[in-house]
Amino acid sequence: MRLLLLLFLVLLMHFTHFSAGKQPRIPEYQALLALKTAITDDPQLTLASWNISTSHCTWNGVTCDKCRHVTSLDISGFNLTGTLPPEVGNLRFLQNLSVAVNQFTGPIPVEISFIPNLAYANLSNNIFDDQPSSSPRRELFDGRIPPEYGRFPSLEYLAVSGNELMGEIPPEIGNITTLQQLYVGCYNTFSGNSTKLKLQNLDTLFLQVNSLAGSLTLEIGCLKA
Repeated sequence: MRLLLLLFLVLLMHFTHFSAGKQPRIPEYQALLALKTAITDDPQLTLASWNISTSHCTWNGVTCDKCRHVTSLDISGFNLTGTLPPEVGNLRFLQNLSVAVNQFTGPIPVEISFIPNLAYANLSNNIFDDQPSSSPRRELFDGRIPPEYGRFPSLEYLAVSGNELMGEIPPEIGNITTLQQLYVGCYNTFSGNSTKLKLQNLDTLFLQVNSLAGSLTLEIGCLKA
């Protein structure tokens, strides 16, 4: 009896800890509205259609499947200023995320790496870094690729070029066994040893304008470019 009671208490503590650390799931339209709220400047009124009076599947840049789940979010090239909120991770049916060529600042939320079917992530040509947009250290651009990027279970395309990121490319990126195209060059200043990357299915790797040392090895897939 004591053993059963002890087991029950252990399970209860584990469940309580898990529940406390996990953010509650919200509807997809609310996740999109959270993104709109995080935008501080929308010069082309790209997100003007994003309001609850219409279906989120009709909003600019949003594509849904027949079940009204968001499968694609493409707001590239609209000169948007703001941050990517963690609520974006609630778009759990998302396959394509493209926010390239904007003025997004602050860290890229870890929650995005838990989207199970995300295959295409283009975050290039923004100003992502470790500091929130209101930080007095914003001008230092000391952002890094977080190791959580290695959690993507289905990612095939990842672009973070042009963000003035620095530091080492984390070896956890090698956990993305599905990755085929990786773009981390151009205005980034990564350092360290490129041979830590072990991506067997990679066929395209863009490392231009970096400070990486070492040579590429056969452990890095079958590169075509």
